[in-house]
Amino acid sequence: MTFADNYDLVRCDELFLNQRCPTYVNIALNHESCIDYIIVSSDCLVTNISVIDHDINFSDRLPLRADIKCLVPSTCFKDKNSTHSGKILIQRQLRWDQADLVSYYFATGDQLSPRLARVDNEMLRYSDGEVADDHVCDFVDRFYCDLVDVLLSYAKNVVPERHKGFHKFWWNEDLGMLNKASKHSNQLWKAAGKPRQGPTFHKRQTTRMQYRINIASVYREEQRMNDKMYTNELHEALLRKHLSVF
Repeated sequence: MTFADNYDLVRCDELFLNQRCPTYVNIALNHESCIDYIIVSSDCLVTNISVIDHDINFSDRLPLRADIKCLVPSTCFKDKNSTHSGKILIQRQLRWDQADLVSYYFATGDQLSPRLARVDNEMLRYSDGEVADDHVCDFVDRFYCDLVDVLLSYAKNVVPERHKGFHKFWWNEDLGMLNKASKHSNQLWKAAGKPRQGPTFHKRQTTRMQYRINIASVYREEQRMNDKMYTNELHEALLRKHLSVF
């Protein structure tokens, strides 16, 4: 007895034998096989399964897609008011490289100028002995919260908030042209019946290789420049630092 038999599971591809396609394809080595599959409970209704062959997929493994209908017990649904709603939390970040920094500078400046005057006033009062240490500590805490609120509120107006990896900051026009050429050559290759030799096959392999090499090259150069920039900034900050002062 196999694992699938023990738990009453079935392979989706075995339900559509006339639609079976290889999920691993290595054209350079002329190898292909069905090594990936989707398993479902036998009481599920599988209406379709397909192997997705994207024009820009550079992996030897092809993704699978299955359309499945199944009954889900009501106990599986959580309370809508529950804090654990089952939603996937996506971490977002402010993209300062895409921001309107001029607007942010003047807007926050207008808001922070009167607040800085309050700081100067409190410092004078403390120097003159008009307020105690506890009052100053409380003022600093309140001023910090107020400062953060101002910065965040204006950042939401002029700084795009995106999930990590939304912008390909290293992308350029040349990569866009290579991307289109790679897709086009792959579409022509498919239309020609996916030959394994000849000019159509050679064109497809060449354009895809050029695209992959250039992506890696541009990305590495961007990372190198970023590392160099951060290293220089850190070095300059350390040179300016007064080592005898905290």
